[in-house]
Amino acid sequence: MARLLVRTLWVGAVTLLGVPHASAAALSVPASDTVDAPAGMLRGVASNGVTAFLGVPYARPPVGALRWSPPEALPRWQGVREATHDGADCPQPERMGSPVSSTNENCLFLNVVVQRVPASDRPLPVMVWIHGGAFVGGAGSLYPLEALARTGPMIMVSVNYRLGALGFMNHRAFPAVQGDGYGIEDQRLALRWVQHNIGAFGGDPHRVTLAGESAGAGSVCAQVMRPIENAGLFQRAIIQSAACTGPMPDLAAARKLADAFTRAAGCGTTHDVMRCLRDKPVPDLLRAQVTVQGARIAAFQPLVIGGRGQRAVAAAVRKGDFMHVPMLLGGMDDELQLYVDYGIRAGADITPSTYPALLKTVYGRHAPEVAREYPLRAYPSAEDALAHALTDFQPVYNIGQCLFLAQGAGFARVVPVYQFDFADAGAPPVGTDPTVSRGAVHGAELPYLFPGVDYTHARTGTVPQGDSAQLAVWMREYWASFVRDGRPVAKGAPVWPRFDAASSVMRLDPHAMGTMDAASAHRCAFWRRLYPDLLVY
Repeated sequence: MARLLVRTLWVGAVTLLGVPHASAAALSVPASDTVDAPAGMLRGVASNGVTAFLGVPYARPPVGALRWSPPEALPRWQGVREATHDGADCPQPERMGSPVSSTNENCLFLNVVVQRVPASDRPLPVMVWIHGGAFVGGAGSLYPLEALARTGPMIMVSVNYRLGALGFMNHRAFPAVQGDGYGIEDQRLALRWVQHNIGAFGGDPHRVTLAGESAGAGSVCAQVMRPIENAGLFQRAIIQSAACTGPMPDLAAARKLADAFTRAAGCGTTHDVMRCLRDKPVPDLLRAQVTVQGARIAAFQPLVIGGRGQRAVAAAVRKGDFMHVPMLLGGMDDELQLYVDYGIRAGADITPSTYPALLKTVYGRHAPEVAREYPLRAYPSAEDALAHALTDFQPVYNIGQCLFLAQGAGFARVVPVYQFDFADAGAPPVGTDPTVSRGAVHGAELPYLFPGVDYTHARTGTVPQGDSAQLAVWMREYWASFVRDGRPVAKGAPVWPRFDAASSVMRLDPHAMGTMDAASAHRCAFWRRLYPDLLVY
C-alpha cells in the first residue's frame, strides 16, 4: 500500500506541470506576419491581436547518430517556412490525467508569440517558458502564451526538449554529456536561438527571462547553476515549484539507472551498447523507461553541476557560484495535496490506521516526530494531515515550501529575490479531470498565467473565475513587470517587497493578499531541526 502511494505520487507529478501595461511601445511584427530571421523566413498566424509562430525548429532532429548526442544547430532554411501549427511533442508515454503521448523524435521545436503593437525604437522583453512534466512528459505547446504576451507586452517563447531516458540518461557508453543532460543542452541551444533570432520579432535579447514550473523550474535551476555556459543567455529567472538546493541524484545513481534501462531495453549484454540503443524503435525505449522508472518520481532528471549532489549545489550557492540574475520564485500553499489525491484515486489506503506507516515510508526514523508535529486530531482527515506534512517538507524530491524558502534565502545573499506562496483556495481543478484537486495544489497557478492550459492540446482548460480572476490579472502583471524591469509590480495590488526574510514572502490569495511569514506557516524551524543537511540556509 505504501508503495502504491509512492508510485501514484510520481504519476501525479508527471501529469504536471491580460491587461496591456502602460509601457506598450515596441517594435512591431510586419503586417504580413512574415519575419525574416537569421534562422530563415517564417510565416506565422495572427489572432486576437497577437501573432504566433508555431513549430519553429531550433536544432537538427536528434535521430540516428544524433540520438543521445548534444543538439546541433540548424543551418538557415531556404524559402518561407509555414509556422502555423505546433511541432511534435518529444517522445513520452501516456500517463494518468493526460492522454498526451508521442514517439516522434523530430521534436526540437519552439513557439514564439508576440503582441502586435505600434512600432518604436525600444524592443520587447522576452520570456522563455520551460514546461513541466517530471522530465518525462509535457510540451511547450500545451501552454497558451497569448495572455502574458498581451499583458507585457512582451514576446513569449515556449520550448520542447528531450525527455525521459532520451533526454536525461547518462550511460558510460555515451559520448561525454555536456552540462547536465541532453534535455538541458536542448534548452540552452534554444536560448542561443533566441539570442540570435528574437530581434527579428521585435524582441530584446538583453532582456530575456528564463521561467518554468515543476520540472521546468528544475530546468531553470540547472541553467542558473551554470554561470559560465549561460553567460549572456538570460537576465532574470522565474522558478515555480522546484528547489535548486534540494535533494537530487548524483552521477553514481544516474549510471546505475542507465544500466537498468539498458538491460530493460534488451541491450545489457551487447558489445556495442550505443549502437544497440540507437537502433531500438522509440516505443521499445519508452517501455524500458516505464519499467525502470517504477515508483520513482523524475528518475530521469538533470545532473545539476555534473551530478555532484545536493551538498555541492548548496556550497555553490553559498559561494555565489551561480547566475547573478534577479529571481522570482515560490510554490503552492497546499503543494502536495494533488499527489495525495492522485494516490487516493489510484487506490492508496490513507486512513488514521495507515498514517504512521505512510509517514515512515517518507520520513523514515523521523516519522514519530512528524506524527507529533502533524497530529491527526488537528486535521479533518488523514489525507489532509499527510498532505500538509509533505507540502511543508518532502525530503526525497526537490519540492516543499521549506526547501523553497531555503533556496530563496541562499540566492538572496547575492541577487534580488522575490518570493511567493500561492494560496488561492478557490483555484480551479488542476488538469483535465474536475474531480481532482482544486485549490493551491501543485500546478494550480498555471491557469492564472496561461488561461486555458489543460495539457491536452485542446485549449479548453479552465480559466480562473470570480475573485480568482482578479488575482490572475495581478499575477500576470507581476510576472510581466518582473520580465520587463526585474521587479514584480501590479496596478492596484499590494507592493511585493524584495525577499530578506521569511516574513517578506508575498501571499497570492485574493482574500488575503500581502506579505506573510512563510517559515512560520510551514513550520520550517521544525523541519530544519530534523534535516539540517538539506535545509542548509
